[in-house]
Amino acid sequence: MKRRLTLAAALLAAACVLPAAAQQGEPWKISVFLPITGANAGYSQDFKLGYEVAVEEINRKGGIKGRPIALNMADTQSNPGQVAALIRQACNEALIVSSTLSQESQVAFPVANSMQCPAFASATAAAGLTAANRPWGYSILTPSNVSTPLAINAVLGVVKPKKAAVVIQKADNASNLYGEASVKALTDGKVQVAETLTVGANDVDFGPLMSRIAAAQPDLIVISTLDRPAIGMLKEIRKAQYKGTVMVTQSAYSVLWNDQPPELSEGVYRYAQADLASDPDPRVKDFIKAYESKTNGRPPTFNAALPYDVIMVSKEAIEKGNLSGAAANRADDRKKFTEALNGMKNYKGLTGTMTMTKDGFMQATPLVLQFRKGKWVRVG
Repeated sequence: MKRRLTLAAALLAAACVLPAAAQQGEPWKISVFLPITGANAGYSQDFKLGYEVAVEEINRKGGIKGRPIALNMADTQSNPGQVAALIRQACNEALIVSSTLSQESQVAFPVANSMQCPAFASATAAAGLTAANRPWGYSILTPSNVSTPLAINAVLGVVKPKKAAVVIQKADNASNLYGEASVKALTDGKVQVAETLTVGANDVDFGPLMSRIAAAQPDLIVISTLDRPAIGMLKEIRKAQYKGTVMVTQSAYSVLWNDQPPELSEGVYRYAQADLASDPDPRVKDFIKAYESKTNGRPPTFNAALPYDVIMVSKEAIEKGNLSGAAANRADDRKKFTEALNGMKNYKGLTGTMTMTKDGFMQATPLVLQFRKGKWVRVG
């Protein structure tokens, strides 16, 4: 088992060409874990390239304090059971580690916490997860119980539904949390939740669910699943010629949506901390250009900006904390890193202007978007 994990990490290590000025001293070792294979692999391209673009940009400019970042990637195979062994191995070698989705961070955070190893997740939205793993667990993403009510309230202000149905993915903690937050926000907004339905990660027949939804006659359908079930459910909604409003939670959106015909998403609402396509920030445009150079012009989603910001915020924390970068001083460097991270305020990243909270997550206000005539448009 250990040999297989080591080989997976080695084969997926990111190779960066470094300028001579950035090759002085020991590298800053960062290990990241993402679902390159398995049920959640649809998210991996964005995650992987987000990390890589950030590291390449930093190393091209001379590294951090004259030292390059050595980025190591390992495949979790969409199996949280793999994560504990990967994290233990990485925390013995790296300065910091970074997991992605909530179900993997639920395993990674306690292990890293026990080893006093900073774990800075890129796409972990589970409510209370960082707070339960202080002082070493962090997330760049604002959790579902904070972002979802804000987004739901914005949509309610536009469409004013009276009755809703919510679709949740069973056995997936992240989509469950988004779903629970959606139900609560709808109820608080005086909207009757007529149906709360569940789907599986591998479901392909959504007809029976749509029949139940149609019988309930909701004005609004909220899909709180991961990407594949969300796309499948939306296809069934279109097939049924549903006339109400559809909203998907942040957990549902990935690069897989780029492969869908535009008419599938027409009128759909979603939300995210940022919308890269409409952001005029030159740094965002540079990021999109670097990303598209690796994908033959395929644009990134918001998910790609999350790991990019993890690396960039980590760079700032290393610099502000004045870390030494020496393996012999790793324990002291890790403490300095967390102290600098805890003091991060109004950091302007690709994913918005963020402040680190006492609970270990970066808080930002979500954007609400609607798909209109072939593109996502900001509505709140």
